[in-house]
Amino acid sequence: MHKRMTRILSTLSLLAVLPAVAAASPARVQSLNVPMDYIKDYTNIYTYVSGVGSVGNLVYVEPTAGNESMGAVLGNLWDGRVGTWAIHMRRFHPSLGQPTSIESPMTSFIGFDDFNSNGEALDVMWGHKMGSGSLGLRLNRSFISNEVAAGTAEGDGPLGRNIWGIGAGFGFQMNENTDVEIAGHFQNRSFKGSDFTTPNSAADDGGTTYLVAGRAMMKSSGNLMWMPVAKVYSFDLSALDASTPAVRTEAKITGWEVGIAGNWSIASDDLLVVGVNVAGNRIEQTIGTGPTSELRETYYPNAFMALEAHVNSWLTLRFGAQNAVLYSIKQETGSPVVTIKQKLHAFVYDMGAGVKVGSLMLDATLTPNFWNNPVSAVWNNGLGGNPFPRVSATYSF
Repeated sequence: MHKRMTRILSTLSLLAVLPAVAAASPARVQSLNVPMDYIKDYTNIYTYVSGVGSVGNLVYVEPTAGNESMGAVLGNLWDGRVGTWAIHMRRFHPSLGQPTSIESPMTSFIGFDDFNSNGEALDVMWGHKMGSGSLGLRLNRSFISNEVAAGTAEGDGPLGRNIWGIGAGFGFQMNENTDVEIAGHFQNRSFKGSDFTTPNSAADDGGTTYLVAGRAMMKSSGNLMWMPVAKVYSFDLSALDASTPAVRTEAKITGWEVGIAGNWSIASDDLLVVGVNVAGNRIEQTIGTGPTSELRETYYPNAFMALEAHVNSWLTLRFGAQNAVLYSIKQETGSPVVTIKQKLHAFVYDMGAGVKVGSLMLDATLTPNFWNNPVSAVWNNGLGGNPFPRVSATYSF
């Protein structure tokens, strides 16, 4: 009984150092401009699947133009006796470990991303708490085919592959002050035919796409939680073309990341995040017997900072920035090899707002310089940019 009470009290103490974020959203994370792994938000369940049983009951809507999505996390079905269930419906298959296809699963400025944009057919999660631990499982499927007299095309070529994906995560309490989450995602991505309208012998050449991640939440003081993160990923893009004999393209996108962030609960439940991560991304490609080309992107390091301030009971403002202090790009092509190197720093900034109406939370990112002239930004008669590039709505109950 004493050990059980200790686990309960330590869990409550970890929650106490963070603002309540049950009704959060992808728009909130983008407004904070912090890599998603380093803060607590329900969108973390797409990477750390074990968290699906801890976010409560919610319904979300993401009406981003061209990539709309809607879903729900339900922990109260049959009084929770069958665990927590979540279903996600989207126009396109999401990026690996991300809520939608427009997010990148890694820290990147030059397009290292999940290239696949096939439509999504199924994404279901299940979570179950087991003592001081929690288990999460995920199944997702993306499939299209086109059967014509000339044959059948499956998927939409090498950049629109059909997907069978599984994910699993486990969270546990390491000690009274530390919770740990680990997760793995594995996908089989296949296609047949040069594209959706061209059935032929072009096809994928095997290979597995995966993401493995882990993080810890470590209480340090009354209002501070440290969050270290480690992640590796790989996208296999290997394929055979439709020529005779077939020419093989061997290609991969791989990378890694380690970092740490401090989450401070300040003032009246506001949030300050300060962190740093080190990351490396690589694209390599070899076509047939030709030379290997390679593009590398490294961060040594990337610093980030965000502030979420609750102005009053219904309005929240958010600001965030990242600065790749020592940023390097290296490209190698041809035979003999031609090398191009760039070393610089890169800075990005975002901001947003959230409005709470009863149990409904509306979040939006704001166009740059919105607060310099908010009237003009909103009432631009269609002549200017979108004042709210991204909007999300979350209903918690």
